[in-house]
Amino acid sequence: ENSELRDAKNGGIVEQPTYTELAGAQGWYITKFSIERDPSLAIYTGYQGLKNRQKLAETFKRPTNWKTYCTYVSTNNCSIPDGVANRAPLEDGSEDGRYFIEGSYTGHFRATDKNNCTKNEKCTGHFVDYPCGWSSFFKAQSHHLGIALESDGNDGVSGGYTYSEMVQIWSAANATKSDVVGL
Repeated sequence: ENSELRDAKNGGIVEQPTYTELAGAQGWYITKFSIERDPSLAIYTGYQGLKNRQKLAETFKRPTNWKTYCTYVSTNNCSIPDGVANRAPLEDGSEDGRYFIEGSYTGHFRATDKNNCTKNEKCTGHFVDYPCGWSSFFKAQSHHLGIALESDGNDGVSGGYTYSEMVQIWSAANATKSDVVGL
């Protein structure tokens, strides 16, 4: 620091630089109840290697949007409330891709063929990743650390989810006490 700058600070002409809180940090997040059920998920070594592949596939199921739930999971196409959906999504299609709507759709997480280690030796658990336009290191981290997780969002490049979809998935996980890991 030169004397001119120091004198300007001391004279009240220039303020000391401070943290603006505009910077962000990226990390992996997991629901608290998931850690309570399996404390090994609190650190990355609990995810690594072939020995944990099946555990991840069984633990982290895929989030199911409302339309898919009503079409493939509900026994009555959501025409009767079932504890997950109180009704079918609106006919205009505006709710089809939603993962959670308070009071209408609590969300649902299900195992797909990607979670089935008997059918698929490359089985994976699900990870909620950012959309392509955001910086994400998930694919590189999971690859290099040998972690069998993958994101299945509609973003064609990253397999990530939009911000609003991510919020809905975390809300559904909390409402259903389902295991979720993601950014």
